[in-house]
Amino acid sequence: MALIHRGRRSPLMDVMFVRLSVRRYITDLKKDINSAETFILLGQLRHQQPKNTPSWMRVDSFTLIHKFWLADPYSEFETIMHEGEACEEDIPDYVRFDVDCGDIEKLYEKLLESPFCTNVKLVTYSDRKNPLYFPLLNAPLWKGLLLHNDGPIAGDLPPLLEMLVLDPVHPADGTDYGEIMEGLSYLKVLVIKECSLLAYILDLQAMLPSLEVLVCQEVIEECSCYEAVEYFLPQMMKMVPSPGNQLRNRTWGGHVYYANTDVLSEICDVQIPDEFRRRLDTMIEGQQGDSLNMPD
Repeated sequence: MALIHRGRRSPLMDVMFVRLSVRRYITDLKKDINSAETFILLGQLRHQQPKNTPSWMRVDSFTLIHKFWLADPYSEFETIMHEGEACEEDIPDYVRFDVDCGDIEKLYEKLLESPFCTNVKLVTYSDRKNPLYFPLLNAPLWKGLLLHNDGPIAGDLPPLLEMLVLDPVHPADGTDYGEIMEGLSYLKVLVIKECSLLAYILDLQAMLPSLEVLVCQEVIEECSCYEAVEYFLPQMMKMVPSPGNQLRNRTWGGHVYYANTDVLSEICDVQIPDEFRRRLDTMIEGQQGDSLNMPD
C-alpha cells in the first residue's frame, strides 16, 4: 500500500467556504491511493502526495489517444484551408488524413499553403512492393502523429514530433520502425500497439533521447517491453479498465513506462473540480501580488 506522510496539506483546507468539501474530496481520493489519478489530483490541490509511485492508471484517463482516434476528417475543411482564408483557429486540434501509396508528397505540398495542423491521425494504404515513403522535403511541423498503416512504410517521419502512436494493421508488414523513427530527437511520448514493435528498434534510448514515456496498449498480463526500457524508464504502472469500459472483463488494459512522476500529467488527463482550481488560482495570484508589494 502507498504511504502518505504527514506534511504539506492543501491550502484550501483553511478556506471556510470549501474546507469540508475539500476534505471529503481528498478522503475519496485516498481510497484509490495507488492510482496515477490520485497522485496527480493531490498535486493539483498542492497537497501531500503519496511517497510511493503509482501502481496503475485508468484507461479512460488516457484521453490523449482518444483525441487522435476521434480526429476531424481533413475533407471537412479542406476547401477553406486552401483558399488562403484559413487561420489557426479554423483548424481542429486533431485532424485525420487518408493517404494512398505515393500521395504523401502531395499532402506535404498542400500543407505548405496552410501549415496549421498540429496533431494528425494518418491512415495509410500500401503494399510490400510499393511502401508508402515519407520524404524529409517539406516535412510538416506536426507535434503529434497517430500512424495507422495498412501496409509497409519507409522514409523519415516528421522530425519535430513530440508524441507518436504506432498502430499498424499488421505489425509484421515489413516496416523498419527503427529506420523511420531516426531523427525524432524531440519525441517525448511513444505509444505502441503491442510489444513486438520494439523488436524493430534496437536501442530505443539512443534513437529517442528525449523519450519520457512509453505506453504499450497490448492487453496482456506480462508485458515484455520492460526489458527494453527499464534502464532509462525505470518506473512502471499498469492501465486498468474503468467501470463500464469495454475492457472491464480484463485485468489490465496496457502498461506505462516512464522516467519520473513529473511526466505523469502528459498522459493521465484529470483535473480537480473547477471551484477548487479557481480558488487556488486566486490564492496564488494574491501571494504573488503580496510578494511584489513587499518593501525592498
